[in-house]
Amino acid sequence: MSEQVLVAKRSMVVGSMRYPTGSMLPASDISPRNLQAMIDSRAARWESKSSRVYPAPLDLPPAAPEHERPEVEIVHDLDVVLAWKKTKAAMAEKLGGNSALAEDLILATAEGRDLFKRATQTSCQAEAKRRNTWSVPPNEARL
Repeated sequence: MSEQVLVAKRSMVVGSMRYPTGSMLPASDISPRNLQAMIDSRAARWESKSSRVYPAPLDLPPAAPEHERPEVEIVHDLDVVLAWKKTKAAMAEKLGGNSALAEDLILATAEGRDLFKRATQTSCQAEAKRRNTWSVPPNEARL
């Protein structure tokens, strides 16, 4: 009886190596539970070892270093909408112009979420008053 090998049916990562489709997987490095899940989902299967050439595993590239996240500083102003805009602009400047990341970091703090909620509420009320209507959804307010 020939030797059985575990063959990848799709590209996958095991440990610090990427195994392309058709390569032999190291069954000893995979937990029994994960091994059974791979076989059940048909991501891998047992085959008789043949003389064919199996693709070689590749080293994963090193992970990119994470950038330091600046501390959130809330810019205080009497007008909460203006305070929100100044806070977001100041954070975006610290992050090299990345306003989406700036907003994410501000909203990750309790004080930043509170400022955003108050600014949104004030902006919606002002827009509703300008339009002479009961209310305006936040996406139509000028924030």
